Amino acid sequence: MMLEFPGEFIPDKLIYRGAEAELWLGTWLNIRVVLKKRIRKGYRVNELDEELIKSRTLKEASLLYEAKIAGIKTPYVLHVNPVKGWIVMSFVEGKSLTEVIQEENEELLDRVGRDIYLMHSSKIYHGDLTPSNIIVVNCEPYFIDFGLGEKAIDIEKFAEDLNVLQKSLQSKLGDDYHKKWNTIVNGYITKGGEVAKEIVKRLDEINKRGRYKKRGEE
Repeated sequence: MMLEFPGEFIPDKLIYRGAEAELWLGTWLNIRVVLKKRIRKGYRVNELDEELIKSRTLKEASLLYEAKIAGIKTPYVLHVNPVKGWIVMSFVEGKSLTEVIQEENEELLDRVGRDIYLMHSSKIYHGDLTPSNIIVVNCEPYFIDFGLGEKAIDIEKFAEDLNVLQKSLQSKLGDDYHKKWNTIVNGYITKGGEVAKEIVKRLDEINKRGRYKKRGEE
């Protein structure tokens, strides 16, 4: 089967294939870019599949744009084709937070916390806030992959974002994660004040619910 790409896109290589999308590295009008192609599902009714691809593509592109307008570093969206499920965005060349988290850099982690609050204060729920989706360029965090994100006002959603990041760091670092996580949380609260404290309080409640659930399963 012939691979289909936007006319101006010159593919270099496939860098990721998941259940929902492929990521292709290439060039667009001499700019280094990533093309995100949503994958069509043969088991879904065609009309439903087309509508889901269209709506999810538009939503992700919109969230990337809104986050950037809010002052958060994200890829630039250069082209969107919701019918095809394509988003062409600038390639963010750096290392993931996963790769650099072992380094001592409180300023970076504080900035991560501040920017996450900035995202939440803009009513953006990321949906997959793992260290792999935070790219570090010159000690600046860039947030990528808003494919599971949505607009939200419920602090439970924002606490869930924090919970995903917390659990990811804990899994990566073990007991050593506490200091680094506290630096992120302090940045979050410094930026957001009382509202941020309420969200962190809800995070603590989520963690308690998780512990109670584990005890009940033992």
